[in-house]
Amino acid sequence: MKTFGTYRRQGWNKRQAITFWFLPWLDPYDGILIKPEALTSCRFNKNGCATVEHQFFTSRAFLVHYATAWLCALRRRAEELAIAAGVPPQLAFKLGAIAFDATASDGGIFSDTSPQTFSHTITGSNPLLVLGYMLRDDAGSGAFASSVTWNSVALTSIWDQNNSGDVAGEWYLKAPDTGIRTVSLSWTGGGGVGRNEVGVISYTGAHQTAPLDAQNSVTGTGASASRTVTTSEDNEAVVSVCTKDGGTIDSVSHTQRWNNVRTSVNGAGQDEIRATAGAGSAHTFTFSTSNVYAVGIAAFKSAGAAAAVKPRSNLLLMKVG
Repeated sequence: MKTFGTYRRQGWNKRQAITFWFLPWLDPYDGILIKPEALTSCRFNKNGCATVEHQFFTSRAFLVHYATAWLCALRRRAEELAIAAGVPPQLAFKLGAIAFDATASDGGIFSDTSPQTFSHTITGSNPLLVLGYMLRDDAGSGAFASSVTWNSVALTSIWDQNNSGDVAGEWYLKAPDTGIRTVSLSWTGGGGVGRNEVGVISYTGAHQTAPLDAQNSVTGTGASASRTVTTSEDNEAVVSVCTKDGGTIDSVSHTQRWNNVRTSVNGAGQDEIRATAGAGSAHTFTFSTSNVYAVGIAAFKSAGAAAAVKPRSNLLLMKVG
């Protein structure tokens, strides 16, 4: 680094050079209003080896140069790790990129009594909790979730569907408490003994004020169920939930996070981190037998956008006025 040693070349005395280094917005009394804050030069010797020399005349030019160099090195390392892990390199340096944290599930037999409770652990920053449930009412009237809480904090309902007593739904909580906490599901309605399945998935790097982007749900009859959703931003978590009466849910199209069976009534959840905004691929659940089902899907935004850090081969800052 050459700083004060260059003042004579520019016609400054030492006091002017020091003033310009610490207070570049002040004119160092020579009447020239436009001055370089940094210069980069490259020299080649007779063997073709290059020597790059940086001259910094202000502290801010020095800091900007080395901060940029550090960020570029960090980006290169992040991209190398992403490629090694099979992740698209363009997602390697996201600020607040949403990512899977953990999952847990529970199920049982109910006789018009609630709530159902179990424990789950959330870690990381900018968390999000997504819950999927299924309730089977043998009388066919349907029992719906009336209250879902995490550590006594209420979740928000996204969608609920009832198909001949097979009920499914999806709820979420932005900025939940981290650590080991209790999930509680209460329900109302229903005319007889049934089955219940609940699964939760937690994420890090989620939007903390308005994470929900879009949702889509439907009921039907068949040997498979499928839903898709259009995301408005890159790098969103897309989560789907399905319940099916009779047989089992044998396979899913994306990453299965939970899959429980109680007396031939099945509930399952799957997810993906969708790299690019748009319709994407459908979330499909394939069944062992054809029967009634309820299925839905929801998309959640990440905490921040990509940090576009581009390497710089030169740095030339000018002081104007």
